[in-house]
Amino acid sequence: MAKFHPKRPAYLCGKVIFEFYNNEDEDFKNRILKSLTKELRKEFNVSVTISEENLVENPERGTLVFSLTSVTLVQGKAIFEKILAYLDQHSPGRIIDDFCLAEEFP
Repeated sequence: MAKFHPKRPAYLCGKVIFEFYNNEDEDFKNRILKSLTKELRKEFNVSVTISEENLVENPERGTLVFSLTSVTLVQGKAIFEKILAYLDQHSPGRIIDDFCLAEEFP
């Protein structure tokens, strides 16, 4: 018989907004963001996609949105922090904002 485990799984979703200062090339921004999505999927096994803020393409701003599940809320938040650190190290753009929503499954 399986023992009851008091920790509940968690779901996290978030977004990270980058600034590509003085960039006028939309293709450059898109190549970088596509590369980052592939790397995040491989490195952290998260669902991630590119999003445009305000439905307007802006070559100086780029947004990635992602979601993941984890065994516990604490573990999920730790993964989110690792994702931010990874993006900070590997992106030529500067992170100007990030947001994370985390909930435990009932």
